[in-house]
Amino acid sequence: MKKVRIRIQNETNSGHRIGWTKHVTNVDINKTNGYALEGNFLKNEQIIDIPVGAILVSQNPEGSVKRNDKSGTVKKVTEINGKPVLETILKIDDWYNDFLILRDKVAEELQIKIDIFKDFTNEQLIEECKKRTLI
Repeated sequence: MKKVRIRIQNETNSGHRIGWTKHVTNVDINKTNGYALEGNFLKNEQIIDIPVGAILVSQNPEGSVKRNDKSGTVKKVTEINGKPVLETILKIDDWYNDFLILRDKVAEELQIKIDIFKDFTNEQLIEECKKRTLI
């Protein structure tokens, strides 16, 4: 797998606080918070060789230290004309309320199947469809 060299640059939008970046390699779709994103944290200003196609998730501080919010960004490592590019795939303004959108987008990019019906038998699903007059 081809790798490119990039520099990690976390945002510092509010006072002394700094965001974080994680190279996400897997998503646990059963979790509804940041622990769903599995992978390694990357240090700010770190120069790293990373595979083309890698997914990076950043959590960025917004607002003041006392009244803070967090936004999130999903970026995909690509290469154009031999130069590394971090393509922004998704940006959410509210980490807490929009995290599931971010989680599911990362899962989609990593081609992780989200099976919302996995806990139900075929019979249960058919019965529910009949109740809703779908079949």
